[in-house]
Amino acid sequence: MLLAAGYVLFGLAAIVAIVNFYLSFLRAPICRLLGGDPRNVTGIPAIGTLFLIGALICVERTQFAWAAAIVLAVLDTGGLPWFLLMVTWMALRQRGKVQ
Repeated sequence: MLLAAGYVLFGLAAIVAIVNFYLSFLRAPICRLLGGDPRNVTGIPAIGTLFLIGALICVERTQFAWAAAIVLAVLDTGGLPWFLLMVTWMALRQRGKVQ
């Protein structure tokens, strides 16, 4: 039962990651290509990371599970790893400016 819940959580994490990746990188070029006006649209923040952590707790810890989790974490632009990356980047960028 716990293993099945882990796979469901992996699936939900994958859906959230794909939606966030689409909204961050693919939506605007596709909109421009079709002649539309790409407006900024936010993704689904932090939910994908929570699903991913829950999935890793529930499933067997194989190399495939860890590889899939890393790929999903990289694709999930609304997740915690991207948040930490952007906060660090902004802080370093701000520190480089002369006050």
